[in-house]
Amino acid sequence: MGDKQPYKPPNQARYPKAIRPRFLRSKSGCLGCRIRRKKCDEQKPACKSCQKQQLICAWPNGDHDIPQSHGFAWQINLKAGGRVSKTPISVSKPCARQVPPHETSQNIIRDASRDHDVICDLGWPGVPISLQGSNHFHMLIEHYVKITSHVLTGRENHTNPFLSPTLELAAADNLVMHAVLAVSGIHCQHVTKDPDVLVTTYKHYGTVLKGLKYALTHWVERTSPEKSLSLLLVAILMCMYEALGGNDNGAMSLHVRAAREFCSHLITREPMARSLPLAGILFEAYAYFAALSHLERRALELMPDQDPIISDIDCIKTYQTFGSYMGCAYQLYELIPTISRLVLYEKRSISRNDDPKLQALYEDTKRAVADWTPDEHQAHNYAETMAGMIVQKTLLMLLHECRIVEGQGPQHVMRDIQPLIEETMSLAEIISKEPVSCVLAWPMMITGSMMVEKRQRHRLLSLFGTHPTHTALAEQTVRLLNLVWEDDDKSVFGITGLGTVAKQHKTYMCYA
Repeated sequence: MGDKQPYKPPNQARYPKAIRPRFLRSKSGCLGCRIRRKKCDEQKPACKSCQKQQLICAWPNGDHDIPQSHGFAWQINLKAGGRVSKTPISVSKPCARQVPPHETSQNIIRDASRDHDVICDLGWPGVPISLQGSNHFHMLIEHYVKITSHVLTGRENHTNPFLSPTLELAAADNLVMHAVLAVSGIHCQHVTKDPDVLVTTYKHYGTVLKGLKYALTHWVERTSPEKSLSLLLVAILMCMYEALGGNDNGAMSLHVRAAREFCSHLITREPMARSLPLAGILFEAYAYFAALSHLERRALELMPDQDPIISDIDCIKTYQTFGSYMGCAYQLYELIPTISRLVLYEKRSISRNDDPKLQALYEDTKRAVADWTPDEHQAHNYAETMAGMIVQKTLLMLLHECRIVEGQGPQHVMRDIQPLIEETMSLAEIISKEPVSCVLAWPMMITGSMMVEKRQRHRLLSLFGTHPTHTALAEQTVRLLNLVWEDDDKSVFGITGLGTVAKQHKTYMCYA
């Protein structure tokens, strides 16, 4: 009994309190570590923690507290002592060289080593040295400036919003920079087939997804319009990443959902956001991708029944960049959600003609599409007018698809669809070398899904083979069309047929 040790409480410390090591929170660390509540080694000009996480390492001017900010961990507000230069980035030098139609992406990338200093001279004062020294950084930036940025606009613009304004944001925001590099990488890799570029691209893509998820989790309505616009830019760039890559994993609809949160907030609750650079083209890009997302059943389930931005595109018509994606056919894009729901959900009722209200909606929509005419100020541009006519005829084909009886073939509607296919192909061949052809992949996919003659199919495949842009979207489109054409089931037809074969082969469609 005398040898019995005194009782020790189960939670008693292992060491006496006097010798326990003490770790005091640093109050003089960098802004990044203090906002993230991480220990800072206070190494200047950039601490190891910020270098590891590829963050902007900024230091306060004095001993005062961090200024009030609603920023995120990956996007530090540097109003107090930030190291990011506010000097605008000029990209006029590389932009001066336009890509001729006959010059391929392979030739430009091959020549990159000879004028590599053009991009290096731009300087990236706010981008961490660790990111600038990463694999393929300068090559991807150069590819973006010379090629990818011109593909993203869809149409020729006097000033490309995806050059100077976007790169200025990328220089101050690491998440935007990673998004730019990811988009450039997926486009460049499809041309070069370099596995190292693909690995680097996936790293940037993963970083963006992680940052965008964090932003959506912590984003609040009082976030400044500038930061919300940057997040919208990142979400739109991710939509373009999926479009250039073929969207075989179905992530497009998720990026559209993210963009909708920021876009709706900026348009409805932030009047000042309308005057910000990039606002106009980002709003239109969202409306474009959101409208086309309705054409795929699995993506349509994630879309709201009524999207005020798509149903009233007039609210964004005042921007100088308007028409970059929808051109003169914006009234037709407003009708896509209604048409897609008729085809994907109401085909049985329409084919049986057993619902008068639904039949009236069908007839009104069909009349609106058939009566469409381009705006007067855009009617003089033959390429824009023809592109609008292609969209018009594609939507008429979809409305004819509504009349196909479930389980039966399309024989009784081919009399109406066949002339539309011929007219669409003739128009597409005329403007196949025009910049506007970059945004016509989706109507050509729908048109191809309704082709029953081998002559028409070979004609469409040759059109895709001579397309001036090099993206995985064309390959994914051809792959899905071949699956539709090779299916023995005659009811595999149109966008319902595309959805069927995509689900059977565990892939997704990409309407872009």
